[in-house]
Amino acid sequence: MGLGHLYLVMENPTAALVVLQEVMDMRQYLKERDLWIHLKVLDLIGDCYRQLNQFAEAETMLLEEIHILEQNGCPQENELTVAGKNSLATTYQQSGQIPLAIEMFETILPIMRKIQSDVGNVNLSKVLGNLATCYEQDGQLDQAVSCFEEVLTIRRN
Repeated sequence: MGLGHLYLVMENPTAALVVLQEVMDMRQYLKERDLWIHLKVLDLIGDCYRQLNQFAEAETMLLEEIHILEQNGCPQENELTVAGKNSLATTYQQSGQIPLAIEMFETILPIMRKIQSDVGNVNLSKVLGNLATCYEQDGQLDQAVSCFEEVLTIRRN
């Protein structure tokens, strides 16, 4: 998994995908041994597909990750749940599925406000900024302005 992540950081999603798919071939072993690794691999594969503009494949991986989290009773405030839903929202945004992106960002926004801290690599101002951009693309300019103003307030503090 580490090599796949490193390839992804090095902006080589094709090589990362090869390594991570080998890890996924051990799917049954992962499910039995370490759920967290299994979920992280799904998330990384989703990132690879997103970087390769293969959005349907990215969506499939991320939906599977979220489904597994829900099946295992993972709370909505959990770092993995928020990160997975943020990745899915970003995938929707990048693929031009703006209404789905808005819906997903709006789902995690109250959780981020409740937690009042960064969750993994997801932070409130980043989620608000992405949501504002989606609102703008969708023609919901008042909501976009509101989100961008909140981003400015957060960054000033």
